[in-house]
Amino acid sequence: MPILSVCTSCKSTYRLGTKSCPRCRKALTHFKARIKLDGRWLSRQSQNLGELRAFLQAQSGGTPGSQRVISSSKMLVREPGELSLRLVWGSFLPWAVEHLRSWKSYETLWRLRLGPALGSLPLSEVTPERLYDLLEGIPGAAESRRKVRALVSRLFTWARRRMGYRGENPVQFVETERADNVRRRVLSPEEAERLLGVLESWPNRQVARLILFLYHTGRRRGECRKLTWDRVDLEQGVVTFDANTTKSKKTNVVPVSEKAWDILREAHQARINGSPLVFPSQTGGYAWDVSRSFGLAAKRAGIPDLRLHDLRRGWISRTLARGVGAFIVKDLAGHEHITTTQRYVNLDLGALERAVRP
Repeated sequence: MPILSVCTSCKSTYRLGTKSCPRCRKALTHFKARIKLDGRWLSRQSQNLGELRAFLQAQSGGTPGSQRVISSSKMLVREPGELSLRLVWGSFLPWAVEHLRSWKSYETLWRLRLGPALGSLPLSEVTPERLYDLLEGIPGAAESRRKVRALVSRLFTWARRRMGYRGENPVQFVETERADNVRRRVLSPEEAERLLGVLESWPNRQVARLILFLYHTGRRRGECRKLTWDRVDLEQGVVTFDANTTKSKKTNVVPVSEKAWDILREAHQARINGSPLVFPSQTGGYAWDVSRSFGLAAKRAGIPDLRLHDLRRGWISRTLARGVGAFIVKDLAGHEHITTTQRYVNLDLGALERAVRP
């Protein structure tokens, strides 16, 4: 079930990971998935790899009532009345892709954790004991185990409501530890000065501009990677983040700071001919190596534990510390709910000391 990179100009396909078309010299920003079922090929093309993986999972998972279940290694034949967890997943995933923002997370959990361990089992054999064994074998933070438990529960609920399953949901007998997954890492003023100094001299100026824009606006990486010039008002210093790119699926119009405004002016002067993107790669397509470049820059600045999303947290914390109202920060950051903004609040020890020792 291969996924290939595809050139939208000459329609040539290449191995996944190829950056540009050798024939057209254009960036490869689209992908194509193919799968053979019952002697005929099904294909789908998209810019979203997760969507194509979901398409392949849905096709290989079968449909409710089907007697054939396709796995990655061989064709398995099941009795008509036997309902496996994989069949439930195959029924649930297309609906999740259409209705849930979290479907990509579910697809990853199924592909890496749940599918290989329990996918072939009938629902009646997915017992609390087996779930405990699965959860205990998942390393890392408790949040990972909580998400797997939640997906199993959702699949059993789907089977009961949509597929006629009458058994119990075993998740009700499985408890997981509560997770404190709030990350509190923010840049100190000294660290910020070192990082900004490294970025100002970074050789890949396109990526450096994007990271600096993230630092000075607190916006999400995906929103800024997909930002186009028709959404930027350079005269007024206002940026419109389209609903198709925001996490809340709502259009967000925000003014930017003077420093962010300067970055937009610089990007406009260095604009790559033919590319509508504000922060393109060197070939004019989407910037794909942002996290890698940021990691190298952070190490060079002596901050190896820093993550790209910490820039967003730091901007929100600094803006709130200057006395800007939380609801204004919510709109500037693109949060849908004020409770989300509050999760990002991080005050350093000095700020806490000044609050209690004026």
